[in-house]
Amino acid sequence: MASDAGLKKKVGPLSVGGWVAVAGGGVAILYYLRSRAAAKAATAATGLTGGGTIPTSTGNATTIGNGTGSQYSSTADYLAAIVPLIEAAAKQQNPGKNQLNTAWAYTQATRWLMNGQCVGARGYRAIGSAIQQTGLPPGASSPLAICTNSAGQPVPESKAN
Repeated sequence: MASDAGLKKKVGPLSVGGWVAVAGGGVAILYYLRSRAAAKAATAATGLTGGGTIPTSTGNATTIGNGTGSQYSSTADYLAAIVPLIEAAAKQQNPGKNQLNTAWAYTQATRWLMNGQCVGARGYRAIGSAIQQTGLPPGASSPLAICTNSAGQPVPESKAN
């Protein structure tokens, strides 16, 4: 067989067939590691964030999905209503954390609502809790997501802000 002779030809310390096996194994390991990292990130995101996007159902709130039908006429009205709720939820969820004040709550709300940016895990939980009470803002279109690193793991709160 002519192809057997080609695979048995030595190139450096291995035969051509050996190099093919090494390359194939490397590709398989790389695929496995990336799949495992993606699965861990999905599990972490789901467990921590409930999916990582704006809830499509807000219970007794008047807003569903993209914010149409919101009880608030403007984003400013919505911010005025939601910031105190974010602060209260954060303090309830994280007792003793003095930095979770009105300025922190406003920063979290504007990162998401005005700038379409990710927020830290505390901000996500607090905003999610506030959304359950207020519904979504008028015309909401930015997903609510936790900031993650390149491996898909949530970043520490200090680096998310």
